[in-house]
Amino acid sequence: MTIGEALKKEQEELGLTETEMVENIITTSAYSRIVNNKRRISSDLLLEILLMHDINLENFLFKIKDTYSCEKIQLEQNLSQKMTVAINTHNKNEVKVCYKQIIKSNVSSNLKLRAEIAMAYINDSINELDESFKKVVINNLTKTENWFFNINTLSLFSTAIIILPEDFVEIMMNSFFKKVQRLDAISGAMNERFADICNNYLHWRYKNNKRFNKENNVENAIEFLDNLKNSPRFIIYRISARYYSALFSNKLNKAKKIKDELLDIKRILAAKNWPG
Repeated sequence: MTIGEALKKEQEELGLTETEMVENIITTSAYSRIVNNKRRISSDLLLEILLMHDINLENFLFKIKDTYSCEKIQLEQNLSQKMTVAINTHNKNEVKVCYKQIIKSNVSSNLKLRAEIAMAYINDSINELDESFKKVVINNLTKTENWFFNINTLSLFSTAIIILPEDFVEIMMNSFFKKVQRLDAISGAMNERFADICNNYLHWRYKNNKRFNKENNVENAIEFLDNLKNSPRFIIYRISARYYSALFSNKLNKAKKIKDELLDIKRILAAKNWPG
């Protein structure tokens, strides 16, 4: 979808005329040419129109991303999403298919490292990943000074938690929560990425050390998930907060009930991989 087509769709959903949509920001004739893909619009004017009508910027960008993203980025996003779904549903065959596609494709080294970890995880061979591989992962995580804002690095850390040294994970999580606390606002997409990190951290931490203590970030992770917006997009993460809170408090019957309820109604297939 082009910017013009997306603007037209927003206009129709709002039930506005062309005149009402632009409100003297640009002329109706100029707007008509934009929505018919006969003229471009500057970023300043586009933002004025979107903000004037309180149009969700994230949703708008999602509508146009396939049109304006380069082919490599689209390929990487599609493969990453397919791999994530395959892991969450524990679909070994699909994981293998995604792995082969990723390894032979022109994608980032971070995605290829994630594919290697995913294959080891699905085949229960995490312990076979040697120290040299782990060093490559750590180098990729630490070579970017602002890793916290780098989507590829965030995704790699989220995936790699299960293979990294415990002290390194806690240092990264300490840094992570300090940076989160300094943010004035977090987009829905970034909140989702942060939630994945918290969820994976809690899964890893419970399997490795079931205690709350000053050296780990269990409480911070649970609090982050529990404080997410109460919306369909984040409901699973909020339930996850209750689940892990019960686990770490040794309320195993309560945790099992939450897990069983999720599995019964199939609200999240990934729940079958949760510990407990």
